Amino acid sequence: MHKKTKKINDGFEDFIPDDYDPFKAKTLTRAEELTLGIPAPGEIARQIRLQRVTLNLEAASVRFFKQQAAQCDIPYQTLLREVLNRYVARAA
Repeated sequence: MHKKTKKINDGFEDFIPDDYDPFKAKTLTRAEELTLGIPAPGEIARQIRLQRVTLNLEAASVRFFKQQAAQCDIPYQTLLREVLNRYVARAA
């Protein structure tokens, strides 16, 4: 049996089973993901188009991004790309 937990603005209702335990949540099979319309990680990765560029930056800026990225355990280029993407999204 399910209990109603909240109503979403578009009219659909979200249900969570009474015995739901997020630490024992079932991992979906690929067939189940396809049934739900969830793309494979490789399909998502192919949708992102990257273009290689050569860019000269100030050494202090590179050090800053490398330090910040190390704290988040991600490559500094990924952090730089994310900052640029957010700037473009706001400016657009």
